[in-house]
Amino acid sequence: MSDLVDITKASAISGVLIYAALWIGLWPRPGYPRSVVIIDLILTIFCIGGARFLVRAYTETVQTCVAQKETLVVGAGVAGATIMRELKQNPDLDYKPIGFVDDDITKQGIRIHGKRVLGTTNDITTLVAKHGVRCVLIAIPSAEGKKIDEIINKIIEESKKIIPGENLGSVITKESKERIEKYITEAQQQGAKILVDGRNTKVEGKENGTYVGPTVIDYVTPDMSVAKEEIFGPVISIMRAKNVDEALAIENANPYGNAASVFTQNGGMARYIIDKASAGMIGVNVGVPVPREPFSFGGWNESKFGVGDITGKSSIEFWTKLKKSTIKWNPEAGVNWMS
Repeated sequence: MSDLVDITKASAISGVLIYAALWIGLWPRPGYPRSVVIIDLILTIFCIGGARFLVRAYTETVQTCVAQKETLVVGAGVAGATIMRELKQNPDLDYKPIGFVDDDITKQGIRIHGKRVLGTTNDITTLVAKHGVRCVLIAIPSAEGKKIDEIINKIIEESKKIIPGENLGSVITKESKERIEKYITEAQQQGAKILVDGRNTKVEGKENGTYVGPTVIDYVTPDMSVAKEEIFGPVISIMRAKNVDEALAIENANPYGNAASVFTQNGGMARYIIDKASAGMIGVNVGVPVPREPFSFGGWNESKFGVGDITGKSSIEFWTKLKKSTIKWNPEAGVNWMS
């Protein structure tokens, strides 16, 4: 029925526009009754939508004759679309699809095989109560977890190309080395997994040097010190999130807000992060989002000191000494300067 409504709207709008143009140029015209406009619109709607509507109506009618369970599909990707198509085309199945839920905010409200994405996984409870859902089908492929592992494996491979003493220098002092290694040890004690360990690094010929090797820490949680504090060392902390909103919640709960980055080819997702992330500088496919001149460098929250940004227009205004002059030249100025 929703498809027929869309077809009717499109046909009506196009018909009105076309005939408005005809009336401007050709109306009135002998033998061209006004009723032709309405008849043509009706025929257009039935010709375009009739066949599809009849097939859809027949399928849904057959489905309603069977005792079916109201069903919600979790995941509006390729797997979810395949399941939805099968449910709608096969009336013998014991499922009556209601719609989708998906945590991708760019998919909210779209229609797939005639059924809308009704919300995110956080809305499942509400949707179950509202639509009387008795079955929830999970259509999220396990490839997502594998994809995350692939990305982490690439990080590990790249970290092993960074060699202390060759393309990685030492940290500035012995105290800095001890502080960085303390962070790594604390993370391990708190339950994080050390994938690449840069502690106790020694460089041949520079045994007394203050070197810390590349370190990759997985399964970091927001309450760990490596997540809350600036390490100032060659350490990557990986925090896993179920969806983008959970990731944003982690980001925005941090008291600091210097910069944040998102890596995506989805413009809607990029704009969502830019709007929602609580940071002064946002990078899209840029790891260190420091803007070039004349745009300013500066963070938000506890990453901000004083008023304005460090560079750019704000810094010019900070160092600018303003002088204000109020002048009036008319004769009344000698009597009452406020006149």
